[in-house]
Amino acid sequence: MGTIAEKLGSGEMQGGETSQSEKLYVIQGITDEAEALTLLAATAPSIYNELVRKTVRVSPVDRTSDIWIGEVEYVSPEDAEKPEGESETVRFTISGSPQHITQAISTSGAYVPAAKVATDYKDAINVVDSDGSRTVAGIDINVSLYKWTERHIISAANMTEAYVGRLKEVADHVNNATFRNHPAGTVYFAGADGSKRSDGAWDVTFDFAHSANVTGRTIGTIKGIAKKGWEYLWVAYREAKDAASGLTAMVPRQVNVNKVYNLEDFGKLEPGYTP
Repeated sequence: MGTIAEKLGSGEMQGGETSQSEKLYVIQGITDEAEALTLLAATAPSIYNELVRKTVRVSPVDRTSDIWIGEVEYVSPEDAEKPEGESETVRFTISGSPQHITQAISTSGAYVPAAKVATDYKDAINVVDSDGSRTVAGIDINVSLYKWTERHIISAANMTEAYVGRLKEVADHVNNATFRNHPAGTVYFAGADGSKRSDGAWDVTFDFAHSANVTGRTIGTIKGIAKKGWEYLWVAYREAKDAASGLTAMVPRQVNVNKVYNLEDFGKLEPGYTP
């Protein structure tokens, strides 16, 4: 049975853009290279100083004495090469995204001088008079937006011009069917970024964003409004006299929902896609 021992001074860290380290081992009493490699893999830790094991190899020093040098390379987790075909979500963000709105969810208060009656603007925001015309100026707010990035390892055989062409087709489109458990119309594919690895496979990241569908919304006196996540909703107004105050208000007369992104089959993102 062979023996293995770590060499003195191995495991030094190397800095720079990519953190990495290497451990060296002396293996004795083994004649077979595969057996020496198996012993090295079983001995060297899979994680060292928060780095992950990337490669394990052995080379003979003296075959007559059955001595081998074992080398184990450690790199940062993001630099570790994953097997072909593997995928994972590597980053996600939930944050506010700017949006201009002209309608409030509700009006919690309206204050006027004593003996006056507040005008009901039907939740319109910033109704202003300018040059003799009345408009609804609205306000800029932040709305919740969920974004995530997926990392896919794609083989050289699958990274064809046809596949890259499919990525172009899907980019800047919205899902036409359920995708990652999200309903149709809610996921936007922002695009992809890829780089070739040392083993010939491609490391590709996909960027997505999610916006929820809306149903049963009421704006002013208009009810039953439905909007897909990435459709655009806007409100047209009319002047109307408020019965309580006797003043003219701007009230919603029509709610418009516009399709601004085309739908696409996100199945095309899979290398093995067939129509």
